[in-house]
Amino acid sequence: MSPSANSTLLEWSVRVRCDEHEIGGSLSVFIFLSNTVPPNPDEWLFERSFAGTFDLFTSSSYGQARGQASGEAYATNIAKGFIHINRKYLELTRQSSLEPEIVVPYLKQHLSWGADGKVVQLERFTSLEVTVLCTPLELPIGADYPIEGEPKVYPEITRGRLGGDKSGA
Repeated sequence: MSPSANSTLLEWSVRVRCDEHEIGGSLSVFIFLSNTVPPNPDEWLFERSFAGTFDLFTSSSYGQARGQASGEAYATNIAKGFIHINRKYLELTRQSSLEPEIVVPYLKQHLSWGADGKVVQLERFTSLEVTVLCTPLELPIGADYPIEGEPKVYPEITRGRLGGDKSGA
Protein backbone atom coordinates (compact mmCIF):
# COMPACT_ATOMS: atom_id res chain seq x y z
CA MET A 1 0.00 0.00 0.00
CA SER A 2 1.41 3.38 -0.91
CA PRO A 3 1.88 6.03 1.78
CA SER A 4 -0.71 8.20 0.04
CA ALA A 5 -3.50 5.60 0.28
CA ASN A 6 -6.02 5.28 3.08
CA SER A 7 -5.67 2.16 5.18
CA THR A 8 -8.51 -0.06 6.37
CA LEU A 9 -8.50 -2.41 9.34
CA LEU A 10 -11.16 -4.95 10.26
CA GLU A 11 -12.13 -4.83 13.94
CA TRP A 12 -13.65 -8.09 15.24
CA SER A 13 -15.84 -7.88 18.33
CA VAL A 14 -18.05 -10.11 20.41
CA ARG A 15 -21.29 -8.37 21.39
CA VAL A 16 -22.98 -9.51 24.59
CA ARG A 17 -26.60 -8.51 25.25
CA CYS A 18 -28.91 -9.45 28.10
CA ASP A 19 -31.71 -8.25 30.34
CA GLU A 20 -29.76 -6.54 33.08
CA HIS A 21 -32.21 -7.64 35.79
CA GLU A 22 -32.85 -11.25 34.78
CA ILE A 23 -30.20 -12.71 37.07
CA GLY A 24 -31.07 -10.53 40.06
CA GLY A 25 -27.62 -9.08 40.62
CA SER A 26 -24.30 -8.19 39.05
CA LEU A 27 -22.53 -10.62 36.76
CA SER A 28 -19.70 -11.07 34.27
CA VAL A 29 -19.78 -12.91 30.96
CA PHE A 30 -16.33 -14.31 30.09
CA ILE A 31 -15.33 -14.73 26.44
CA PHE A 32 -12.75 -17.34 25.39
CA LEU A 33 -11.14 -18.13 22.06
CA SER A 34 -11.21 -21.86 22.69
CA ASN A 35 -13.62 -24.63 21.75
CA THR A 36 -14.81 -25.04 25.36
CA VAL A 37 -15.07 -22.93 28.48
CA PRO A 38 -12.17 -23.81 30.80
CA PRO A 39 -13.34 -26.00 33.70
CA ASN A 40 -12.20 -23.92 36.70
CA PRO A 41 -13.94 -20.50 36.97
CA ASP A 42 -11.36 -19.40 39.57
CA GLU A 43 -8.72 -19.52 36.82
CA TRP A 44 -10.70 -18.00 33.94
CA LEU A 45 -8.90 -14.64 34.07
CA PHE A 46 -5.55 -16.41 33.71
CA GLU A 47 -6.45 -18.72 30.84
CA ARG A 48 -4.43 -18.22 27.67
CA SER A 49 -7.67 -18.23 25.65
CA PHE A 50 -9.38 -15.56 27.81
CA ALA A 51 -10.36 -12.67 25.51
CA GLY A 52 -12.28 -10.39 27.87
CA THR A 53 -15.42 -9.86 29.94
CA PHE A 54 -18.71 -8.07 29.76
CA ASP A 55 -19.36 -6.86 33.30
CA LEU A 56 -22.81 -5.83 34.44
CA PHE A 57 -23.43 -4.12 37.75
CA THR A 58 -27.02 -4.05 38.97
CA SER A 59 -28.98 -4.22 42.20
CA SER A 60 -30.24 -7.61 43.35
CA SER A 61 -33.35 -5.97 44.80
CA TYR A 62 -34.44 -4.27 41.56
CA GLY A 63 -36.74 -7.09 40.39
CA GLN A 64 -38.52 -7.23 43.74
CA ALA A 65 -38.91 -3.46 43.88
CA ARG A 66 -40.46 -3.50 40.39
CA GLY A 67 -42.97 -6.23 41.23
CA GLN A 68 -41.13 -9.18 39.69
CA ALA A 69 -41.60 -11.23 42.85
CA SER A 70 -45.38 -10.78 42.73
CA GLY A 71 -45.61 -11.70 39.06
CA GLU A 72 -46.31 -8.17 37.85
CA ALA A 73 -44.82 -7.13 34.54
CA TYR A 74 -41.72 -4.96 34.65
CA ALA A 75 -39.72 -3.20 31.98
CA THR A 76 -36.92 -5.16 30.36
CA ASN A 77 -33.68 -3.23 30.30
CA ILE A 78 -31.31 -4.60 27.69
CA ALA A 79 -27.65 -4.01 28.43
CA LYS A 80 -24.93 -4.65 25.89
CA GLY A 81 -21.19 -4.52 25.67
CA PHE A 82 -18.40 -5.39 23.26
CA ILE A 83 -15.20 -7.39 23.66
CA HIS A 84 -12.65 -6.60 20.95
CA ILE A 85 -10.85 -9.79 20.00
CA ASN A 86 -8.33 -8.87 17.26
CA ARG A 87 -5.29 -8.96 19.53
CA LYS A 88 -6.20 -12.29 21.18
CA TYR A 89 -7.14 -13.85 17.83
CA LEU A 90 -3.83 -12.85 16.23
CA GLU A 91 -1.87 -14.02 19.29
CA LEU A 92 -3.51 -17.45 19.43
CA THR A 93 -3.69 -18.21 15.71
CA ARG A 94 -0.46 -16.56 14.56
CA GLN A 95 -2.45 -15.50 11.49
CA SER A 96 -1.69 -12.24 9.73
CA SER A 97 -5.13 -11.94 8.14
CA LEU A 98 -8.32 -10.60 9.70
CA GLU A 99 -10.36 -11.33 6.57
CA PRO A 100 -13.75 -12.99 7.20
CA GLU A 101 -12.93 -16.11 5.16
CA ILE A 102 -10.11 -16.82 7.65
CA VAL A 103 -11.64 -15.55 10.92
CA VAL A 104 -15.22 -16.88 10.66
CA PRO A 105 -14.33 -20.60 10.39
CA TYR A 106 -11.90 -20.25 13.29
CA LEU A 107 -14.46 -18.54 15.54
CA LYS A 108 -17.13 -21.13 14.71
CA GLN A 109 -14.82 -23.71 16.28
CA HIS A 110 -13.03 -21.62 18.91
CA LEU A 111 -15.44 -19.18 20.56
CA SER A 112 -16.96 -20.01 23.93
CA TRP A 113 -18.43 -18.11 26.86
CA GLY A 114 -19.42 -18.58 30.46
CA ALA A 115 -21.23 -16.41 32.98
CA ASP A 116 -19.90 -16.06 36.51
CA GLY A 117 -18.89 -19.71 36.61
CA LYS A 118 -20.21 -20.55 40.06
CA VAL A 119 -23.20 -18.21 40.13
CA VAL A 120 -25.05 -18.22 36.80
CA GLN A 121 -26.09 -21.28 34.83
CA LEU A 122 -26.45 -20.42 31.14
CA GLU A 123 -29.54 -22.63 30.89
CA ARG A 124 -31.34 -20.22 33.23
CA PHE A 125 -29.94 -17.05 31.61
CA THR A 126 -32.41 -16.94 28.72
CA SER A 127 -31.88 -13.31 27.69
CA LEU A 128 -28.15 -13.78 27.06
CA GLU A 129 -27.19 -13.30 23.41
CA VAL A 130 -23.59 -13.53 22.21
CA THR A 131 -22.97 -12.43 18.62
CA VAL A 132 -19.85 -11.70 16.56
CA LEU A 133 -19.48 -8.67 14.34
CA CYS A 134 -16.79 -7.11 12.21
CA THR A 135 -16.43 -3.36 11.68
CA PRO A 136 -14.22 -1.84 8.99
CA LEU A 137 -12.15 1.08 10.27
CA GLU A 138 -10.71 3.41 7.66
CA LEU A 139 -7.83 5.70 8.54
CA PRO A 140 -7.60 8.49 5.98
CA ILE A 141 -4.18 10.00 5.38
CA GLY A 142 -3.48 12.63 8.02
CA ALA A 143 -6.45 11.68 10.21
CA ASP A 144 -6.01 11.24 13.96
CA TYR A 145 -8.87 8.78 14.33
CA PRO A 146 -10.39 6.11 12.10
CA ILE A 147 -13.77 6.39 10.44
CA GLU A 148 -16.03 3.54 11.47
CA GLY A 149 -17.80 1.71 8.67
CA GLU A 150 -20.99 -0.32 8.84
CA PRO A 151 -20.59 -3.34 11.16
CA LYS A 152 -21.39 -6.74 9.64
CA VAL A 153 -22.93 -9.30 11.98
CA TYR A 154 -21.94 -12.97 11.61
CA PRO A 155 -24.84 -14.77 13.33
CA GLU A 156 -23.73 -18.17 12.01
CA ILE A 157 -20.77 -18.17 14.41
CA THR A 158 -22.92 -18.50 17.56
CA ARG A 159 -26.45 -19.36 16.34
CA GLY A 160 -27.85 -22.59 17.72
CA ARG A 161 -25.68 -22.53 20.83
CA LEU A 162 -26.81 -21.80 24.38
CA GLY A 163 -26.70 -17.99 24.70
CA GLY A 164 -25.83 -17.59 21.02
CA ASP A 165 -27.31 -15.40 18.30
CA LYS A 166 -31.11 -15.36 18.35
CA SER A 167 -31.80 -13.63 15.03
CA GLY A 168 -34.02 -15.80 12.91
CA ALA A 169 -34.55 -18.15 15.85
